[in-house]
Amino acid sequence: MKITAFFLFVSFSASQLFAQAAESKTTVAVLPPDITKIVTSAATGSSEVNAIADALTQKIVSTLVGLKRIAVVERAAMDKILSEQDFQMSDLAAENTPVRLGELMGADFLVILHLYQAQTTLVTQTEEEKQTWGDRGTQYSGLLEYGIRLVQVSTGEVTTTKNLKGDTGFLAYTTTTEALSNALNMSSDKLKDWLKTSFPVRGKIFEILKEKKGEAVSVAITCGSASGVRKNDAFKVVEYTEVELDGKKVKRSKDIGKIKVSKTESDGIFSTCEVINGGKTITSKMKSGSQLDVILVKD
Repeated sequence: MKITAFFLFVSFSASQLFAQAAESKTTVAVLPPDITKIVTSAATGSSEVNAIADALTQKIVSTLVGLKRIAVVERAAMDKILSEQDFQMSDLAAENTPVRLGELMGADFLVILHLYQAQTTLVTQTEEEKQTWGDRGTQYSGLLEYGIRLVQVSTGEVTTTKNLKGDTGFLAYTTTTEALSNALNMSSDKLKDWLKTSFPVRGKIFEILKEKKGEAVSVAITCGSASGVRKNDAFKVVEYTEVELDGKKVKRSKDIGKIKVSKTESDGIFSTCEVINGGKTITSKMKSGSQLDVILVKD
């Protein structure tokens, strides 16, 4: 009877972890860009600004979705909440507004955007260029600058910020909208890298697969190819504890080891990792019942 009960407990715990690994995603709401302080050029009208603001929002949404570990609040649901709350971008300056909005949207993080510059410049061909390349008519270059803030809904704190710029340089396009769109594309790689760093893959150590002399040699983690994990990716192993500070419980983290992916499992949810360092501590903590988190890091 005791063996059966123990087996059922282990099976239930494994099922819980499996479900968490399969369904647990960070939920993010991407707010419409604030364009109240934007600097534009004479050739850039309100229609172009609105178009590039929408394109910027969609670029961030598609990049987050592409990370495979982020759930993005749907635009229709977000617009409905913003309308019901009679929300204005200036309201974000109020202390509790980001927290209240995030909670209403069911988000873990808010992405707050500021569009600073959307400028287009008329490119004039010289007579020599016309003779060499032909008369290309009216063309424009584009410059786009924007800022991003990430706000953690549970605390209301700004966790990280980034300013990015895209410039088409000597490249020119037939419309101002096309010029700004390509300026946005010029910042895409840096935007993707920053979002990947800001939202790293997170999971837990599921079990110790192999140990030697009380030291973990290989472990299974609840992060797989479905979250974008690949062979040779490195993770730091983190233990979270709660401490009381000024009458409040504060979560404290401590790095206790490092692991590297040796194989991603076919289910897309789990991976096998070799332990690089901290094997003894990992074994000790796991055997004492501690749950150890893993966070993707740059190797």
